[in-house]
Amino acid sequence: MNGTDDRLGPVIAVITSLAQGDLHPDFPEIENDPDLQAIVVVDDADEALEDERAPTWHARDVGFERASRAGASVRVVTPVPTVDALHHLPVPARPPAGGATAGRAGWPRVEVVDPRDDQPGRGVLGTRLAEVLHATLDRGARAVCVLNRTGRARLLACVHCSELARCESCGATVAEVDGGLSCGRCGTTRPLVCLHCHGTKLRAVRSGVRRIGEELAALLPRASVAVVEGSSAEHPDVDVLVGTEAALHRAASLATGGPTSPPVGLVAFLEFDQELLAPRVHAAEAALWLLVRGARLLGGPGAGAPAPGGAAPGLLLVQTRVAA
Repeated sequence: MNGTDDRLGPVIAVITSLAQGDLHPDFPEIENDPDLQAIVVVDDADEALEDERAPTWHARDVGFERASRAGASVRVVTPVPTVDALHHLPVPARPPAGGATAGRAGWPRVEVVDPRDDQPGRGVLGTRLAEVLHATLDRGARAVCVLNRTGRARLLACVHCSELARCESCGATVAEVDGGLSCGRCGTTRPLVCLHCHGTKLRAVRSGVRRIGEELAALLPRASVAVVEGSSAEHPDVDVLVGTEAALHRAASLATGGPTSPPVGLVAFLEFDQELLAPRVHAAEAALWLLVRGARLLGGPGAGAPAPGGAAPGLLLVQTRVAA
């Protein structure tokens, strides 16, 4: 939140999050300012504006309520307005003549890939992804691969009998952790052994970011690869960053490292269906906001390092089975 000093005249409050995803510390001041004239909410889809602690609240809703009590106006500035914002506001303002073209110029190239068109058994590391990864690294740019699935593997099956790996105590599926298998329901652990046939070779049905990181390192032997999860504190300066959406935060901090820092040339969402089809009310909005965050790392077609042949360097790759 920022604005003019109340001693100098009317105050305009701007509600936005900080670069690291936290709400601006001056936000509470809008509750006590008697000269508030207008509130501007920037990127109301940003989850950083929402506090999930009880009682839950969203900075956008607080802004609307404060404005209604003070008789102030409210503006929401965002590339992807949420349903809640549209409910409170009149018809959204459209870009002026020629503004739509300028708005599209701010987006990178977007490519949607259907994994069903690839060869069976490729998993999330498909043929097209491998091609653009090599092309991105060849021109000296970074790549960011996003998969919101922590750990090594969240679902496994036996290579010999195809039975799912399940917990011997409660029957729930188990996940692969360092050194064995662990049940997320009851906490039981065991070695990498199938209960049905006692085989010791298990394949990942739903790989986590750590396993994907290992597979990317094998696919790109000359590149440095690092895995980032929400609990990761370091900011690895590498060629390929793979992880949960926390990787977008880390990549943003690396992108501001100076003119000598390699630009981000590729942001790939490895399994976007789990975002689109997540069992929550605002799943589609949250998924679209992830695309916005990825697009901002890349910038428009003119951003980043020049590509061979004059091609636009920034590519936002989305792997999904519900592309239609």
